[in-house]
Amino acid sequence: MQTYQVDYHGEVLDIIQVCKRVIVANSGKIRTVDSNNGVMTCTFTYGINLNGLKMSLRFNQSEPNYGQIFITAEFTNSADFTGIADKKAGELAEKINQQLQSPESFSSTYGISDVVLGLNQVKKTSILSWTIIVLIGLAISAIPTGFGIVLVPLVGLVGAVIGLPFSRWLAKRAHQVVTIERHNNAHHDSFWLYDLVAELAQKADIPMPEVGIYESSDMNAFASGATPNSSVIAFSTALLEQMDIAEIQAVTAHEIGHIISNDMRGMALLSGLITSFILVFTLPLQGLRLINFFSNSTSIVVEVFLWAVKAVLAVVMTFLGSLIVKMYSRKREYKADAIASLLVGKEPMIRVLSKLAQETETIPIQQRGFNSFKISNSSNLSEIFSTHPSLEKRIQALEFETHSPF
Repeated sequence: MQTYQVDYHGEVLDIIQVCKRVIVANSGKIRTVDSNNGVMTCTFTYGINLNGLKMSLRFNQSEPNYGQIFITAEFTNSADFTGIADKKAGELAEKINQQLQSPESFSSTYGISDVVLGLNQVKKTSILSWTIIVLIGLAISAIPTGFGIVLVPLVGLVGAVIGLPFSRWLAKRAHQVVTIERHNNAHHDSFWLYDLVAELAQKADIPMPEVGIYESSDMNAFASGATPNSSVIAFSTALLEQMDIAEIQAVTAHEIGHIISNDMRGMALLSGLITSFILVFTLPLQGLRLINFFSNSTSIVVEVFLWAVKAVLAVVMTFLGSLIVKMYSRKREYKADAIASLLVGKEPMIRVLSKLAQETETIPIQQRGFNSFKISNSSNLSEIFSTHPSLEKRIQALEFETHSPF
């Protein structure tokens, strides 16, 4: 294992922040940061292994305002016979060194170039992820169990795709959203909100979404739409009344994070993929039921048994599938928070989550179907049954930068 050295001038805490920024901008995930002992660990995706490459950074403050960073890398579950890990460590060392030469490196916020670079990486990653999901779904549907059965599993994905264009309309209808029209003077009092969203949308390099307001004592907001070109961001009246401008910007940045990552499409496709799995595994039982029904000696006992097995299997798989969807949703919340931090800084986002933690209002029943697309979804259930991580965990993730926006 080779060790790479980078010399630096400055306080070690400032240098650690610069290194964090470089790691996150290059799709890495910060795992641990020990400022007292000057040690940081991070991981990078390598191949299909999401945490396959682990890097360690040791900070040695040898003199006041001067020190060295020692960088090493290794694969977590395989030997490095070709020196790839060492090469990656060298590349990171070079990027950190280049960043340290820039006077802007010690700014407490991301520069415009950092944001553009990072968000472009998010968009590329999202496209790749959804391509993989669709290909997996098609592969499942191609299981050679007969011509008819090959086509049936596609129903889940097709249904998800057909339903996507209606998602924005359904969300707006459920919340009775009033859309802000910038050219309509009747909405003059809300122009500031439209302009706020427009500024952040331009910074994130996405098409301007619809902006709406809905009447609710629940302090919340949501994004919906099949694509970034047909999205909407809506805010509750309670949120607009109780949060300041910086906090509303943070909420907007969070919802833009969902739009950039195509989370609405992702949730729909994942749900459709799970439906396909259920159809694949229950269709053979349905086939046996048909054989029993058309046989000369139809057995009621066999029919009831097959029906019961199919029903139990469908219920169990649907339940497990819902847990997978909720786990996916929780990960997207962390990612949207990280994107918001990239756009407006983490402090406003932490203030938003702290304020939401004090929220006691209950979301109306007709609006609960859209909870996974809101910034907050308070639940008394165990986290594995929730679409959102606990607000405390989200705050910790922002404070320690444990989740990458990529």
